[in-house]
Amino acid sequence: MELIISLLLGYLFYLLLWLVICSIVFTISLVFKTTKPVNLLSDTTQIVLYIFYFLLGIYLLYIGYRLLVSGQIVWLVLYIMFGYMIIAQLIHWVVLPFSFLSLYLSEHAKEIVARSAKKDNSYESILTEDNQNTQKKTLTKSIDEPITVKNLKQQISEKKNRLIELTHIVEQLKIDLSLIRQEYNIKIGRLYLKLDQLDLEISKLTKIRKLMDEGYSLKEAKSHVDEETRSEQEKIDQENEKINEEQEKKENIQGLSEEEMNQLKSLYKDLVKKFHPDLVFDEAEKKKRQEIMKAINKAYREHDLAELKRIASKQVISEGQEDSIEVMQSLLKDIVSSVEKLQQEYKSLQESEWYQWMIRIKNAKGRDLFQELEEKILDDISKKAMTLSKLKN
Repeated sequence: MELIISLLLGYLFYLLLWLVICSIVFTISLVFKTTKPVNLLSDTTQIVLYIFYFLLGIYLLYIGYRLLVSGQIVWLVLYIMFGYMIIAQLIHWVVLPFSFLSLYLSEHAKEIVARSAKKDNSYESILTEDNQNTQKKTLTKSIDEPITVKNLKQQISEKKNRLIELTHIVEQLKIDLSLIRQEYNIKIGRLYLKLDQLDLEISKLTKIRKLMDEGYSLKEAKSHVDEETRSEQEKIDQENEKINEEQEKKENIQGLSEEEMNQLKSLYKDLVKKFHPDLVFDEAEKKKRQEIMKAINKAYREHDLAELKRIASKQVISEGQEDSIEVMQSLLKDIVSSVEKLQQEYKSLQESEWYQWMIRIKNAKGRDLFQELEEKILDDISKKAMTLSKLKN
């Protein structure tokens, strides 16, 4: 009886320990919004169980072999008919909770991470639904139904709205990534350039000393090294100038209240609807609109609400000729093509370094990643400055 109780308590202990391990892995998956930890746990559990079942099978065969060798044929027959299956089934029910727990947590984590990703990725949710549904619907209508002006106008209207929505989303993502890039270059890029400058100064001093050891005068050595490192110095100066320009651009971005930002976004969508070059068929009209859209996007990036209002009030653009079926079919084709280009552009933005930074910043949960990196680089700068100081002395 004591043995059974000990075995039961031991089993409950290991089951509880397994529950704690699964809970920790499950929490890690939710915090980092990835299913890799729970998938690894689930796969590892299955592999361990397969090995366990394999070893168990060998052990059960060994028991049968021992019965055969000892001549206990009756017990061997009973073992083969009933004992083997009963023992295997009992072992199966003993280990089943471990397997079930890891599989359940894995599936549950996948579901939660998927819901979270869907909720967080406001850009993605709008972009992924287009080609498989609306384009297929458009092509099906074109084949199966009589092509009428009314049908085409309805499809053009739907695609126009889609194009306007995607244009706004992609442009907003560009702005978000641009702001991250600007902040990185201003805070971090400038420090890296400082490190480069220190490395260059250390290299120059080392070369000057070497030349002086070879018999050059100080003036000759400096002149020679300055000429040799001129291109590196110019590159650093140019990069510094670019960062200064970015800082100036950032400072010129106008601060708007929440109400003004909503007004800015609403006005931008209206102007895209009115001036997007792919919403007309005429080539001359397209070129005219392309220039206007550049001004609209520039004003939107700079939060220049006054400029957007000025464009909205002073620019007048014809809607283009959409009376004939041929013209409307060409226009619809252009709009669909533009939507596909925007989707590809969005995917390219997703693969950029700055999009990855944006995701990392979102998942940082209050930590200032740039400040942490800044502190590390400042420490490196301090060490380099000390090295340079020693060389000068």
